[in-house]
Amino acid sequence: MNYRRLCIFDFETDGKDSATCQPVQIAAMILDPRTLKPKPGGKFNLNLKPEGIDNLNEYLTEEKESTIKWHADNYGCSKDEIIKKWQNSCDQKYGWQQFVEFVNKFNNHKKLWTAPIPCGINIKDFDLPIAQRLNNKYKVSNLFWLRDAIDIIPLCFMWFENLDKDDIPSNFRMDTLRDYFGMSKTNAHDAMKDVEDEALVIRKFMMLSRRFSDKVKFKNGLDAYV
Repeated sequence: MNYRRLCIFDFETDGKDSATCQPVQIAAMILDPRTLKPKPGGKFNLNLKPEGIDNLNEYLTEEKESTIKWHADNYGCSKDEIIKKWQNSCDQKYGWQQFVEFVNKFNNHKKLWTAPIPCGINIKDFDLPIAQRLNNKYKVSNLFWLRDAIDIIPLCFMWFENLDKDDIPSNFRMDTLRDYFGMSKTNAHDAMKDVEDEALVIRKFMMLSRRFSDKVKFKNGLDAYV
């Protein structure tokens, strides 16, 4: 039985490549491992200043210009407003230290095997590599439980892979899943809103698994399900 807390977290970034982009916002929510409800004091939301943004001549590559335009369109503001917001955000090193302290509050024994389980959508290919880069940069260890991560995309694949195409979402992007599950898109792509929505989906899949896991017996009976 799992007693590690679940940490649903999400980055907004200044680019699409997890190997090079910088976070401009990070949000997180901690769920109790048994009730799957948010822990008291278990929300985190912080805007981060990408390094180099004060020198716009060097910072504004074609990719970053495109990403800034995307954020501006999403928030219904100008590109200059996005740039100003990022320039006035929290220093990256201090902000990451704040996030690390937040996560560690929910690691009772401050050991790797008691660290929260990272959760989200596409976190294995995007958010976790960014987090690991920042951990390496600022010499942080034991932030998350290493063995497991709960990613919405493989959860959806396992549930939908055998259903007729008319009964499944066209892809597993979060906006598509919001439409499919009847969730509001208001404030989508704000990291806190994304975390809250991801938590709802993860909680639903985990509750579904719990409902059946004590009824379907695999121990010494695998052939029965082949």
